[in-house]
Amino acid sequence: MWISRRSFLACLIIARLMLGLLFSLNTPLWESFDETGHYAYARYLSRHLALPPLGIKLIEFDETHQPPLYYALVALPMMLVPGEDDLSPIFTAGGRTWVVPEPADRFPWRGTALALRLGRLASLVIGALGIPFVYAAGRALWPSRPRFALLAAAFYAFWPQSVFLSGAISNDVGMIVIGAAALWAVARLVALGRSAPYAQLALGCGWAGVVAGLATWVKANGWFVALGAMAALFVVLARRRPWAAGAAFIVGMLLTILLGALVSEGRTIAPVSSLIAPRVGAVLAAPSVIERIGFLERLYDVLSRGWYISFASLFASYSWGTLSPPDLWTRIALGAALVSLIASAIAMWRARLWAGQLIGLLAVFWVAIAGAPILRAVVADEPSLLSGRFFLPALAALSLFVAFGAEYLPGRWRQGWSAVMLMGPAMVSLMSPWLVLQPAYRPPTALSLEEARARIEIPMDVVFGDAVRLLGYQTNTPRAEQGHTVAITAFWEVLRPTERGYGVQVDVFDVHGQSLRLRERRTPGNNTLPTWRWPAGLVFAETYEVSMRHGNFPTLIYFTINFFDQVTNELLAWSCPSSESGRCSNRLGRVAVSQGWPERWRWALAPAVAEWEAGIDLLWFGFPAEVRCDASLEVQFQWRARQTIGQPYAMFVHVLDAQGRLVAQHDQPPRGGRYPTDVWRAGDVVPDSIVIEREKLSGLLAGQYAVWAGIYHAETAQRLAVARTALRVEHHVLRLAETTLNGPGCAR
Repeated sequence: MWISRRSFLACLIIARLMLGLLFSLNTPLWESFDETGHYAYARYLSRHLALPPLGIKLIEFDETHQPPLYYALVALPMMLVPGEDDLSPIFTAGGRTWVVPEPADRFPWRGTALALRLGRLASLVIGALGIPFVYAAGRALWPSRPRFALLAAAFYAFWPQSVFLSGAISNDVGMIVIGAAALWAVARLVALGRSAPYAQLALGCGWAGVVAGLATWVKANGWFVALGAMAALFVVLARRRPWAAGAAFIVGMLLTILLGALVSEGRTIAPVSSLIAPRVGAVLAAPSVIERIGFLERLYDVLSRGWYISFASLFASYSWGTLSPPDLWTRIALGAALVSLIASAIAMWRARLWAGQLIGLLAVFWVAIAGAPILRAVVADEPSLLSGRFFLPALAALSLFVAFGAEYLPGRWRQGWSAVMLMGPAMVSLMSPWLVLQPAYRPPTALSLEEARARIEIPMDVVFGDAVRLLGYQTNTPRAEQGHTVAITAFWEVLRPTERGYGVQVDVFDVHGQSLRLRERRTPGNNTLPTWRWPAGLVFAETYEVSMRHGNFPTLIYFTINFFDQVTNELLAWSCPSSESGRCSNRLGRVAVSQGWPERWRWALAPAVAEWEAGIDLLWFGFPAEVRCDASLEVQFQWRARQTIGQPYAMFVHVLDAQGRLVAQHDQPPRGGRYPTDVWRAGDVVPDSIVIEREKLSGLLAGQYAVWAGIYHAETAQRLAVARTALRVEHHVLRLAETTLNGPGCAR
């Protein structure tokens, strides 16, 4: 190699520290998973040199129930900052970030800001300690392939989620490192070989037990790291069968756990009742669960609903898990992970049996750690519990597994794929602070009234309370599809600051005023400008994004915008000083939201029952073969646009008796006006139904009636010509089928 392995490892550690520092400096105070509680715990240790009393709550999202090892290390540099805290977290009203950035969080830092930044530096150093452990584990498992160990160490070093957490205060950092250390402690036993003295093997097992026991000093789920180390040790000893040496592991682990219980006032063993016992009980109850509710079916259901969320949060999930890189980055990473999985499977098939046994060591370590959150999610039937953070203690095993697959690829593929696996996570870690974090915490740019009015698409004049004026808005996404995000930009003029804290609330309705139960809440100014800090006269623009995750699509939607009291939840009154009372409204936008691509693709190749000249296809229709006269007749349709329609059309249904006389009808735009044809685009699939009310059927003679359907221009009333169909057509009206009217309400 042109650079020594030791130098390469040192470069990896330095690069990891620089990337972590970049994340840390671009992340405001308390803007990581439960960092309010993590900081408060470490700060208490630094000021009192003692554990906080059990049962007290230092702050919201308190963590004082956790084992203390990580916090004690983070507290060391905080001791350089004397005195009481001069800052406290201010939580946002919602949105993608959780804590309002502090103006005092600027260099040179002082007080609380300095203490928290020093704690993050300690966490940064702790996070880098796992890199040499991964390298050493790789060397122990495959001593003849040093590239393997370097690639695994680099993959581990640049994993975006791990880099982000190391730049914050979170005991997950300690878990990632202790997971790597525990894996190394077991893997080094493989390097001893069959000829190693028995005493040396026993000593190595005892040391591995100590490291596994230390995992319970870091976090409650450290018990699962200890379980993973124990399972991996079983794989090692299964080859040599010196079972008595394994007892040294148990003794070392138990002594370490008991010592931890004494030092931590029971915090290390508290998870046995609160965390371990419920999961063990769930496992023991699995046979009855399988019989009663179908455990395997629920496992499949939970994993199928939660696997992508789990991977995305394992790969890169910032802030409090609410801020993520672009979906494209995550999908590329997912594709690379699938290729790595295939490569590793091929490598296991090509490698000798002993390599397969080593992979078994990594696999059982991973399963022991990953099984806990999976079982918890299955028992609770809640896919959101599959948070990627809970899998991070097994990151070292994942890194070694990926490196194994890359190293055993054919020579012409090996270097290229190794570069992809190394550069992919590194580039995401490098770009995320600039392209994800900075925009998320960037305050709004001040505008002049002239600049704002030049950008406004629809002017408005709505005053909320006497504090802020809505000048108008601009629709960023006039069209979207189900599952995508709709964005709208509002332009505000601050009239005066307020004493109370108000948040912005954006709700989504269809054109008939029915709520889609989609809501976006946040603190004004991209969660950076609380109302009590408002400077009078400030004019700014703010974009609101709402995911169309559920609703009766396709439909036209609009937004309503309000301010609400963050304490009482009451809405702030609004008025329109320069508008007539009948025209005063806080409604914004008109956006067409189509069905998602799975539904559109399902009908993409379906043959049309009938085609109209304007580009409208009828794919399917249906109605009951028999209807009571005291009930309604619902005719269902499935329409498809062959092209952009651009004109307003109405659909109608006629009911004709045996003599061909029109006895009932109903006309309406598609979906009752929720998705009119002038917003249809090529490929849109529109489910629709037209209902003939029972009042129109009541009193009709019992018998056979023909149901006809057609389309006409909503403004000119001219019927649209049918271009092609196998059904009967008269005067551009399509005969669908017959139905029988019978029962109560019919004339005899």
